[in-house]
Amino acid sequence: MSQTWRNLYTKMIDFIASHNEIKIEPSTIRVPKPVRPVFSQLFWDIREAFIKETNDDLLNEAQIISKNYLQIEDEIVKLIGLERIFLFPPLDNFLHNPKDTLIKSLRYPFYELLKDRISIYDFENKTSASLISTFDSFYQQGYETWMILALIKLLEADSSLRVDTSEFDDDEYFAHGPGGSVEVPVPKEWRSLSFRYNLVIGLLVPHQIIHSARHGTYFSFRSYIGEPEGEVDNRSTEREWLPLPVKTIENMSENIFLVYADKKSENLSVIGEKRYICRPDLIIESIGVEKLFNEKSLANAKKYNEDLKPKLGTYIVSNRPLMEGGTADREIDIILSEQAIENLSKEDMGIHFLPTGFNQSKLKQIVNLFKVNKK
Repeated sequence: MSQTWRNLYTKMIDFIASHNEIKIEPSTIRVPKPVRPVFSQLFWDIREAFIKETNDDLLNEAQIISKNYLQIEDEIVKLIGLERIFLFPPLDNFLHNPKDTLIKSLRYPFYELLKDRISIYDFENKTSASLISTFDSFYQQGYETWMILALIKLLEADSSLRVDTSEFDDDEYFAHGPGGSVEVPVPKEWRSLSFRYNLVIGLLVPHQIIHSARHGTYFSFRSYIGEPEGEVDNRSTEREWLPLPVKTIENMSENIFLVYADKKSENLSVIGEKRYICRPDLIIESIGVEKLFNEKSLANAKKYNEDLKPKLGTYIVSNRPLMEGGTADREIDIILSEQAIENLSKEDMGIHFLPTGFNQSKLKQIVNLFKVNKK
C-alpha cells in the first residue's frame, strides 16, 4: 500500500516543529496567518491522500451518486419550474461536492492525531471505520432522495405543493399549547421541494406533494414516520383510517416512505394523528447501502406491510440486489438467504423487491401501478 499520507504527515510534523508560532496542544490550536496557507494545504493533502489510500472506492461511489443526483435535480427543477430543491446542508454538500465533503469530515480525527491523543495505528483503523460510516449515511440519504425525485419525474409532475404546519411545529405546541384538535391547512402550490424534515412529529403531514396532469392525481410522500402527538379536526372522510400501530411505527426506519395518491389535494393535508394513520396507497423502502438491510429488516417489512395494509403493496427499492440472481457481472454479498425469501408467506406476497441502481426505467414498475388519465 502507498504510504503517501504517512509521508505527508511526517512532512507536516516537521513543518510544525520548524515553526514555533504554531500551537497544537490538547486544548489549543493556533496557526498564525503567515504560515496558514502552507499548513492548510498540507492538512488538506494529508486527508485526501488518506482517503485515496484506504478507501479509494468510496470516492468513486460518491462521484457516481453525485452525478446521478445532480442530473435528476436539474431535470426536476426544469420539469416543475422550481426555484430550488432544499436538502439538509451536510447532505447537500455531499451530493454537490462529495470529495471535499469527505475530506472535511476527517478534520477532527486528524487534529486528534496531531495532538497525540491517539496512536497512528488506532487512528488508521478508527478513522477508516468512521469514514465508511459517514459515507454510508450520506449515500443512503442521497439514494433515498434520488429515488423520490426519479419517481416524481416518471409521474410527470407539473406542480409542487406543501402543507404549511409552521404553527404546529413547535415541540411544545401539543404538549403545552391551547389543547384540543387543530385544523391543518390545505396544500398550496410551492415553488420548491423540500427534503429538510422537521423531526418534531406533532402531526404526520406529507413531506412532498406533487400534481401530475397525466394521471390527474396528486401524489404525496412521507418518511420519518413517528408517533404523532396532536389531533386534527379535518382529516379526510374520503380515505380509510387505521388505528396507529405504535410498536410497528417505532421500528420503521427513516428510509421508509408512505405514498398517497388522490384526486383531491385536501385529502392529503394530514396522513396521521394521535391515534390514527391514513392507509397508504403504497409503501416504498429505499436501500442505498445494501448492508443496512438484513433479515431483521425483512421481518420489519412484513410487519409494517401487514399493519398498514398498503393498497398496492410494499416495494423495496435497492441500489444493488438484496438476494441472489440480481447481477451476473459483479460479486455481491448475499444479504438475504434463500430461506428468508421462501419464508415469505402468501399474506406477505405484497412485498416486492426491485433492484434499481440508478436506472430510472426500473421504477416504471411502481409508476405503472397508478392509472393514467384517459383523454
